[in-house]
Amino acid sequence: MKEEEVNRCQIQEWYPRFKSVSIKTVIHELPESFINYLLDDSGPFVLPLSISDSDALPNRIHKPEDEEDYTISSDNESEQTSQPPPPSFPELESQINESIKTLGGAIFPKLNWSSPKDSAWISPNASLKCTSFSEVTLLLKSSDSLVHDLCHAYDSCTDCNIHRPARFFLALRKCCQEPEFRIVESQCGVRPGLKTAVPYDYLDTSEGSGWDQFLRNANEELKRQTRSAGNCYVGTMVCGLNKHLLALGDVSLSWI
Repeated sequence: MKEEEVNRCQIQEWYPRFKSVSIKTVIHELPESFINYLLDDSGPFVLPLSISDSDALPNRIHKPEDEEDYTISSDNESEQTSQPPPPSFPELESQINESIKTLGGAIFPKLNWSSPKDSAWISPNASLKCTSFSEVTLLLKSSDSLVHDLCHAYDSCTDCNIHRPARFFLALRKCCQEPEFRIVESQCGVRPGLKTAVPYDYLDTSEGSGWDQFLRNANEELKRQTRSAGNCYVGTMVCGLNKHLLALGDVSLSWI
């Protein structure tokens, strides 16, 4: 693979060309200080101080009386070094929160190439859906898959020795509502049913997930309409899942 080919796959490169047929997205360039924060694992896991006092985990039970300052003991018990205060990115936070508002109040994040799919479990809603800068940061900081973008994006290239791009970008992609499954018919015939496409980055198709349940509901609905179709022939439903796209194909009824 060539460096140029890898670069063309970055969302800030291809989105402007395909924005008319893609999910609405706002892209921000990330400061190097924020990249260093994502890569730093030398201390405890901390989220940046929020200028809006938003909490990425609002359901936590706070007990100040049980909290102690994080300290590191040296060989000399009388010497203790306090952990430095959490970082803060007020300008970036303000820009991202404003973009989230313009996108309807809910987004899912993505860096140059990848989204933090592996950290959805830590989100309060168990998905990539974010409504604030704090929630976005929680997913990015918790993700191991983003290390590819941050440190190993060019490992497979045969014509360069670099390991990371010169600049990193955060794409805020508008959250889309889960599509409703339906089969549409009329007296004169049957029109195509639901057809939709969803980026693979946004999907969690594991057992018990939202999309797993949606497909189960779709299958039950198809069976129900099959039983009640009478003299109608129920066409096939094609579910194609590949690395980039889940396509729920046309579901239609044909009169015999």
